[in-house]
Amino acid sequence: MNPIIKQTFSSFFAQAAALLLMGVFVLGVGVYFWVLPGDQNLFDAGFGDLTQVFRVLPWGVLLVVSALSMRLFSPERQSGTLALLLTRPVSLWSVVLGKYLGAMGVLGLLLLSTLCYPLTLEYLITG
Repeated sequence: MNPIIKQTFSSFFAQAAALLLMGVFVLGVGVYFWVLPGDQNLFDAGFGDLTQVFRVLPWGVLLVVSALSMRLFSPERQSGTLALLLTRPVSLWSVVLGKYLGAMGVLGLLLLSTLCYPLTLEYLITG
C-alpha cells in the first residue's frame, strides 16, 4: 500500500493541474480574508477574527476534495495501468485505501499551505 500512496501523491504534483488547484484555493482564501468586504475582512472588521473564514473554508475544501477524488482512478484508466494495478498481488482495499491516503496527503498539504493566513494575522495583532 505504501508504494500506491507515494505514486498517488507524486502523480498529483506531476501535472500542473494540482498545483493550479492549490494556487487557486490559497489565493481564493486570501482574497476572501483580505480583499472582499464584510465581517471576514481584517481591515473592515477592525480586529483579527478568523471565524467567518473558517465558516466558509469547509465549502472550499468540499470543492477541492471532489476535484482531487476525480483524479484518483482516471489517470490509471487512461494510461492503461489500472488493469496492471488490479492484477498485482494487492487487495482491492489496499489499492483504494492507498489512493485515498495519497489524496488526503495532498489535501493535508493544501490545508497546511493556508496556515500562512493565521500566522500573518497573529503577527499583525501582536506587532
